[in-house]
Amino acid sequence: MYNASVLHVPDSVIKAVERMLYHFVWNSKCDKVKRDTMIGDYNEGRVRMIDIQSQIKALKVMWVKRLCDNSQGSWKYLAKNILSPYGGVPLIFQFNCLPADIVKMMDRSSCNVPKFYTDLLRFWFEIKDQSIGVSGLQLDATEIRNQIIWGNSLIRINGNPIIIRHWIESGIVFVGDFCPYVFVPCKDILNQLTSKRNHIAETFQIRKAIPNIWITKLKADTLPQFNAPNIKEIVVNSENNTTVLRKLKTKAVYNMFVKKKRMVSRSKIYWKTIFQLPHDFNWKQVWSFKIKKSADE
Repeated sequence: MYNASVLHVPDSVIKAVERMLYHFVWNSKCDKVKRDTMIGDYNEGRVRMIDIQSQIKALKVMWVKRLCDNSQGSWKYLAKNILSPYGGVPLIFQFNCLPADIVKMMDRSSCNVPKFYTDLLRFWFEIKDQSIGVSGLQLDATEIRNQIIWGNSLIRINGNPIIIRHWIESGIVFVGDFCPYVFVPCKDILNQLTSKRNHIAETFQIRKAIPNIWITKLKADTLPQFNAPNIKEIVVNSENNTTVLRKLKTKAVYNMFVKKKRMVSRSKIYWKTIFQLPHDFNWKQVWSFKIKKSADE
């Protein structure tokens, strides 16, 4: 697994390894239980079969934690240099970006980003809390100001999220930096930018890219205040549980990926329907009893 944590692993290799594992489990016969069902936990009536794909994703995501900690390892210089055109570390890991968008961003790049870093970013944005889609458009004025402009799947030019490096280096990062309640005048933007070439075109492109519903909410806000969030404090939200990146463990990340894949138990649906069980029925106790009983026998 060490090699898988530091190298790009093709899907064909993952499928080959999974095939070998399940051939062993079923004695080289056809699967009798769906694989997405088997990877669930014991207390759900599953067998906790390892999911190779989720394990590899979890190992890659843990590199985000290492990159963002306070250590000064020399290995970080290469990673930070590769990611610097996209805002650098830790800003890039705060983007509100869909996994598909970050992959396209890396593929379109002229920097020839190694596959390892594309995988790392894609897997990270698969589990990072997202404000994409309808929920993103329903943010209040304070939340809108705290949105990062760059790499945001809700702020697009020609269908793609925006990255303008010299704007980031000039300290214009959040929507609140550009539009606290009305758009900051072009002359003030010009004074702040380190590179002034094409600033007018870039300014109007960004204005056009910000959703109109956000602009309306910002203008309607009677108490416009903006305090830039701490971009170094990265959190992951999963099922209403917020975990700070520095406290994240590989096992917890693995479970997040598994939970996204595993299927609802058909037996649970069947017995719930037959006995008209309540929504909050304690299935964990039922499955735990089943496992204990089998072990006793």
